[in-house]
Amino acid sequence: MNHQTHFPTRESQPDDRILPLTRGVAAAVIPFLVAAFVILYVMPQSTARLFAWEIASPLTTALMGAGYLGGAYFFGRVLTGHHWHRVGRGLPSVAVLTVVMLAATLLHWDTFDPGHWPFLVWLVIYIITPVVVPLVWWRNRPADRGAPEADDVWLSPAVGRFMVAAGVLLLLGAVMLFIRPGPAVAWWPWPLTPLTARVLAGWGALLGMGALGLGRERRWSAWRIPFQSILIWQLLLAAAFVLRRPAFGPGGLFNWFTLFTVGGILAAAVFYRRMERRRRTPQ
Repeated sequence: MNHQTHFPTRESQPDDRILPLTRGVAAAVIPFLVAAFVILYVMPQSTARLFAWEIASPLTTALMGAGYLGGAYFFGRVLTGHHWHRVGRGLPSVAVLTVVMLAATLLHWDTFDPGHWPFLVWLVIYIITPVVVPLVWWRNRPADRGAPEADDVWLSPAVGRFMVAAGVLLLLGAVMLFIRPGPAVAWWPWPLTPLTARVLAGWGALLGMGALGLGRERRWSAWRIPFQSILIWQLLLAAAFVLRRPAFGPGGLFNWFTLFTVGGILAAAVFYRRMERRRRTPQ
């Protein structure tokens, strides 16, 4: 019997590259993310004219706008980066956000004005992205060969288990907020509507899905860019808490949400600094 050895070709080897399709999607979405940040975070009083619908609370607009700028940073790194594994873990959480946004839009269709052009932009984006984002992730996914970088640091299994547990809790909270927005409207530290409660559930689901994805990843190099994106979002949100503190109303600045956010930022910043020091220290 003849045995023939087949060596894999170079083309069949995972090369960790970011595909042109993935870069193209990143280039297409960045301008919309930046525009959403400017409208929501910098010009919250203009949402009735420039956004898909009027949002009354400047804290809701700050949370969304800061999240969009964090997303713009992430997709900027997708566009300019050279290693797929550094960004691949972030795309499933973006996909979850887009699905929740579309679902919230359809559930609250009567809230929107179909003749309002910013709403039409919003609608087109959230019809396309729930299909396109998972598609580019699936197409690019095989490029990750699972290898660490030269200066990489391995995360401990305990960190992974913590992130998975945090992701499950965040996703459960997001699901409850989406299914039953009414109770959240009553106890949230700033005014919400059922629509904005469900939109915020989408951002919570993004965090939860992101935590689940990172919890299954041991390479710090695959954490860094998604982690940076979340830190940008949360730091901008914390700044908005201070700058727009009258929007909290009688409850004031110090409430469960701001304390949870600031505590999370401090813990994340300490963890990030520790991991970066380990990465730069010869092993």
